[in-house]
Amino acid sequence: MEYNPFAAEYSKLMADVYRLKAEQKNWLNQLSWYEAFDTQSAFATINRLRREIQEMRDRGPIFQKRIEEFSRKIMVVEASQKPWYDIAYRFSATKKSHDLILTTLRVQRTALIEDAARVDSSLKTKEAEHAKASADAERHQAFDQLQHKAAVQASTPRIQGLEHQLAKLKPKKDKVDTRIGDLVTTMQDRRNTKQELEYNISLASRYSASLTNASDRTEKWHIHQECQQTLGDSKPDRVLNRLQRQLHSVNHDIEKLDARIRADAALAARDIQQLLIDGNNMCYHGRTFIGLAAVVEAVDDLACTCSIVVVFDSGIRGLLKMSDADIQAHFPDFVEVHVVATEQKADETLLTLAKEKSIFVISNDRFADFPDQPAVRENRLIRHSVTRERVLINELQVDRPYFTHSTRPHRQTS
Repeated sequence: MEYNPFAAEYSKLMADVYRLKAEQKNWLNQLSWYEAFDTQSAFATINRLRREIQEMRDRGPIFQKRIEEFSRKIMVVEASQKPWYDIAYRFSATKKSHDLILTTLRVQRTALIEDAARVDSSLKTKEAEHAKASADAERHQAFDQLQHKAAVQASTPRIQGLEHQLAKLKPKKDKVDTRIGDLVTTMQDRRNTKQELEYNISLASRYSASLTNASDRTEKWHIHQECQQTLGDSKPDRVLNRLQRQLHSVNHDIEKLDARIRADAALAARDIQQLLIDGNNMCYHGRTFIGLAAVVEAVDDLACTCSIVVVFDSGIRGLLKMSDADIQAHFPDFVEVHVVATEQKADETLLTLAKEKSIFVISNDRFADFPDQPAVRENRLIRHSVTRERVLINELQVDRPYFTHSTRPHRQTS
């Protein structure tokens, strides 16, 4: 089962690129053949082969005529021989002369037949060469060079376009594969275990049925022995109970794994171009205010994946006893920090900024007062956990330690 939602599209793009490149290579090979084709040499070869073929065809009747002549001579000599029971003839000089003449004639006829066969074989070869040379000449004459060049030129941007799509899709696919890779391996192990259990259950069932149908104690003893050797226990029903419990457990594991892999694949497949962090929300461990330590660590972990905007309530100034510039100084320059106006809350600002589908909000608030906002309606809200020592954003695989009262500015303010 394929869990990666990008896998099918990626495979199709790869197949399309391979097909187009193969077609382009074929067109280029045909163009190379056309440009390398020597018309003058080709027609000279065709004419030479035509002459040689005609000569060989002319030789055919000559061979046949001479073979027939030798056959007639052999028949004449054979007719002049006397019956085998003529004792005087059998030991006469005439018989020896006839045998010598026949042997000579037959050898000569065989040589002619072999020569004719060689000429016929050579004729077939020359005819095949002539047919190919003629076909190549006709193909060259009918070849549309401009059409082939146009096909090559048209395929290049198509291939580049598909490769560009592949280049954009591959990081997304790899991201999902990385996220679910270990789980998929575990799933395959569980499925292999299930398959083995089901096979052994079928064996145990057959042993159990055989015991029921056994005719005597000896046959039952042999069945128990075979069950022991095959399944490690001589009692098929006991094996069945044990294996069925194991199968139930494995099926439960597979069901849970399947749900987790699907959930993780869906999370990893999200197109997150920007993260809006509810800054105040991440400045507390329970009810204890811990300052910027956790949010700074989270930003450090996330900044390489997408753009980051940290939004604070106006009250953060008093809690930290810092100006907006001082707060910004604790974050890298490429992270935007926004402190909302006095007496305003960050919630509405966060949700207003999160209109686009590729923008997600990190906050533990459920924003029940804003059900109409796209980020809430489309569930583009990501929860986090701040423990005594770590900041966790499980959906984004963030797990960082933080240390209160040790956060240092990334840059000095003027």
